[in-house]
Amino acid sequence: MTRTPRQAPVDYVFWGRLDEWTPTESAALLAGLDTKAANHEPTSKDYVQIRELIERAIRMGDILNHTRPGTILEWARHKGFGISKALQ
Repeated sequence: MTRTPRQAPVDYVFWGRLDEWTPTESAALLAGLDTKAANHEPTSKDYVQIRELIERAIRMGDILNHTRPGTILEWARHKGFGISKALQ
C-alpha cells in the first residue's frame, strides 16, 4: 500500500514577510500549497492551471518573473481568483 504524503500547512506569516515571490511560489500559494514543504514542484490541477496563467502573464508583461506579493495578489483578484483570507 502506497502512502500519500500529507501537505504541510502553509506558513502564511513567513510568505507574507517576503519581498518577492517566484512564479512557482505564487502559483503554489494561490492553490493553497507550500512549495518549501515539498521536495518537488506541486502537481495539483489547481497549481498547474494557476502556474500556466502566471507564465502567460509574465510573457505578456502583466507581471514580473519575481514579483512583490501585493502585485501577484492584485493580479489574482483581477483574474477572479478566490484568495485565502490568510494571504490578504
